[in-house]
Amino acid sequence: MIATLLLLGCASPIADVKVQVLDDMATLVEVRWTTRKEVASTVRFGTDGQRPLETPTGPVSTTHSAILRGLPQDTAATLQITTADGDEGEVVDLRTGALDDAFHPFTLDGDPLDEFVIAPLYDPGDSAGVVILDGQGRVVWQHEDERELYVTRARLARDGSGIIYNSSDLNGEADEIQTLIWVSWTGEEVRTVEVPLMGHDFVEMADGTVVTLAFEERDEIVGTKLVEVAPDGTQTDTWSAFDCFDPDETSHDEMARGWTFANALDYDEAADRYTISFRNFGSLVSVDGATGACDWVLGGLASTVDITGETFEHQHQFVRTEDAVLVFDNDGMSGASRILEYALSDGEAEEIWSHEFDQWNVVLGDVHRLPDDERLVVWAVHGQLDRVTVSGEVVSTLATEPGVVVGFVDLPSDLYTERTGP
Repeated sequence: MIATLLLLGCASPIADVKVQVLDDMATLVEVRWTTRKEVASTVRFGTDGQRPLETPTGPVSTTHSAILRGLPQDTAATLQITTADGDEGEVVDLRTGALDDAFHPFTLDGDPLDEFVIAPLYDPGDSAGVVILDGQGRVVWQHEDERELYVTRARLARDGSGIIYNSSDLNGEADEIQTLIWVSWTGEEVRTVEVPLMGHDFVEMADGTVVTLAFEERDEIVGTKLVEVAPDGTQTDTWSAFDCFDPDETSHDEMARGWTFANALDYDEAADRYTISFRNFGSLVSVDGATGACDWVLGGLASTVDITGETFEHQHQFVRTEDAVLVFDNDGMSGASRILEYALSDGEAEEIWSHEFDQWNVVLGDVHRLPDDERLVVWAVHGQLDRVTVSGEVVSTLATEPGVVVGFVDLPSDLYTERTGP
C-alpha cells in the first residue's frame, strides 16, 4: 500500500514524499523524501488522542528516509516533515494496516498513559509472545512466540534495533529449553541463545551483554546464579547465592520448592549494583557487581534492614532507589496482593505507602514509578494494569481477557531512543 505526495514548485524545500506501510509489520510506516539542499530533517507523526511522536533527526543529506514506529494498527494518522532549518512540509494523511489477531485486545478505562507498554503475554493453551501498546492500550507492535513456554520479561533493546524477550518455564524445570530471543522491528527473530535453567528476568548492559537469572543446583539444593550472555553467545556464570548464603544456616519450610527461587532482577549501572528478589526468602538482596558481596538484605530471611510497618512475602517485581523501595507483595496479606513502599535510611526501612488489590495474584506481578508521583501496578494473572495515585485513586485501567498473564513490562517514552540503562 503506497501513498505518494508530490509537493509542487521547484522552490519547495521538501519534495517527493513517499509513504509505504510495511508488509511484514503493518503498523510500521516507511517515509522517503528529498530536500532542495543538504539538511537534517525529521518526521513528526501521530493519531488523534495520541501523544505526538517524532523520529530521530536524520543525517545531513538531500535524500532522506525514516520508519515510523508507535502507530496503532488499522488507524488513520498524519505525518509532517520538518528540517533543521525550520522548514515544514505539508501534513500528509495515512492509514496503518491491520495485524493478525494473535492476542486478546486490551481496553482502557480512564486516562491514557504517556508511555508505551512493552508487555509479555501468556494465554494458557493459546498463545505467548510480546505486544507493545500505546497509552490507550492499542497494539502498535506484536510478536507471537511458538515455543509453548512462558514469556515473563520483554525489553526494548538498548541499541533501538528491536525487542529482547525470554522464553522459559515458570518453575525452572530442567527438561525445558530456556531461550533468549532478539526480534527486529519487522518481527524477524534475528538471534536466539539457549540458557539452561534461565529464570524469569534479565537486564541488558551497554555493550549488549545480557545478564539473566538462572537456577543452580548444588547437593540437591536449588539456588540462584547470574549468567552473563555475551553478544557472541558466550555464557559465563558471574555470581551465585551460595557465595553469600549457607542453606544449612539460612533455610525455610519451602526448601522442596527451591531454596532461593529468584524471580526478579534490577541493575543500577551507576552504582554497579544488582538487586535480586528471592521469592522463597521473602527478601530483596543487594549484590555488589564488582565483588559479588551481598551487602544489603531487605525483607524476611537473612534481613540486614529493620522494617517498621508491614512486611512482604513471596514478592516479585520491585523498584529500588537510594532512599525508597516499592515492592509487589504477592502473599503478605491473606487472600489478596498489594504494593508496599518503604523509605530507606541508615539500615532501616519504614513503610510509607501501600495499595491493595481485592484478589490474590498467584504469580508474577510488577510495579513502576510514573511521573507526578503515580505508580503503574501490573496485576499479572488478572491481565490488568492500574495507574494509581499516591492517594490510592485508580486513575485508569488497561485490561485484557481474564486468564491472560501479563509478565514484567517495560515503559519506554518512545520506540527510538537508545536506552541509557537496563
